Amino acid sequence: MFIGDSISINQWQSLLCMLHAAVPTTSGIITQDLHNHTVSTVTFKHYKVSVMLFRSFYLVDVDKETIGRVLKLNSVRNGNLWKEIDVLIFNTWHWWHRRGLKQQWEYVQVDGKIRKDIDRTVAFRTALRTWAKWVDSDVDTNRTKTTPFKGSIYPTGLPLAGYAVKEVIRNIKKPVHLLDITMLSQLRKDAHPSTYNGFNSMDCCRPHRAKHDALHNQYLGYNVKCNSSIVDLQKLNKGKWTPPYSNRATQPTMKKAFPWSLCKALVKP
Repeated sequence: MFIGDSISINQWQSLLCMLHAAVPTTSGIITQDLHNHTVSTVTFKHYKVSVMLFRSFYLVDVDKETIGRVLKLNSVRNGNLWKEIDVLIFNTWHWWHRRGLKQQWEYVQVDGKIRKDIDRTVAFRTALRTWAKWVDSDVDTNRTKTTPFKGSIYPTGLPLAGYAVKEVIRNIKKPVHLLDITMLSQLRKDAHPSTYNGFNSMDCCRPHRAKHDALHNQYLGYNVKCNSSIVDLQKLNKGKWTPPYSNRATQPTMKKAFPWSLCKALVKP
């Protein structure tokens, strides 16, 4: 189960596309939307495997009260739905600093007191401690994986050249700063495919078709269209260009069947 925001959604979609490419037919694939569209499940019936997504911006609870939506930093009742899962993958932070219309709550409750707002880093740390207590008290390590792979045996890694660069830079006496784009790209390879791929749809399975992938767009801070190959460097140099913030989140809610047809374009090894 992936638990988190759009980063978790992208990871979930990407894994499903890879699994779909490996199964001989879609006849045994079942899609479900549960708990008021909070949980999306895709089950590969013949293999007795389910890949699930639990949407949670903050991991802790957000409840609708008479005063409005309350972010409860000491409560993680949603954990009751996570207990029986074999592998849990958590993600949070992206939404903690949001304000205004993008803020998903009106009040914060901490230690029994309700406030209009508190320092976001303090709130984040408090929520993580609540989540950590849940892990210690409710996760059965005999069933649920907390470390799926050890670093020494994980079947991937950075290119060897990357290690060579870091080793050499460590031995330089004068300060040299390395912007490790390769490492950064490994953290989130697909970014928001539906926003940046130029097709205006969820297309995580055809990244090779776009001229400008999402990673380069996010590094530049510029939403480069697929039919554009030149960035106006004059605007950049003269300071007239401001990196826009895109809020065009077009992730599927699974109210309809997962778009398996998009996955057919995967490049087979």
